Amino acid sequence: MRANDGLDVFPSTLHSRPPTRSPDGGKVEQELPRIMCVLLAVGMTTMSMRSNTLGGTMNARTVEQLKTEYVDTEWRRTFVDFADLMDLLGDCIIDDSYVVPDRLNDAIKLSEAGQVVLDKLTRKEKVNAKDGRLMCALTLGHSDLLVDLNATDLNEIAAAINGELVDGALKFPFILGRSLYDAFAAQHDSEKIS
Repeated sequence: MRANDGLDVFPSTLHSRPPTRSPDGGKVEQELPRIMCVLLAVGMTTMSMRSNTLGGTMNARTVEQLKTEYVDTEWRRTFVDFADLMDLLGDCIIDDSYVVPDRLNDAIKLSEAGQVVLDKLTRKEKVNAKDGRLMCALTLGHSDLLVDLNATDLNEIAAAINGELVDGALKFPFILGRSLYDAFAAQHDSEKIS
């Protein structure tokens, strides 16, 4: 077990998000709108392929179709949490020599569709199996979801990402420019060293 000097990037449970505040200071309930936004995004990217002589046509599923297909709100929350983790991973910077850790690889369970994609990646494209599994997770889905969310351990994924961040294997670009520094300096003006 690796000591991480008490630096935990993620909370112990993924569902303990603090409520955000509106510009006027009131609480904003984001759970249902966030789920609907993600379902809409899935509806735009989840396609059903129908073969024809021109190579197939794609019909996007609507939010209403997805809501009837995925009625379990707990599953929807799990999907949102998984999508958030994959967004986080998708935004990070990795070294050319980065190797997907076993802990992260083992936590991601692919669906049948995901396994088909992984097989194609490893056999046809000669992609490393760990990299291919993570690629499937980052993609989320196409005609079907590539990840089996019922079998995937989100807390283990979060812990694996946390470990990679603490170890410095995953990094994030400095996206705020001077804004963060300037805000801190403005709040702690009396602490400047002369």
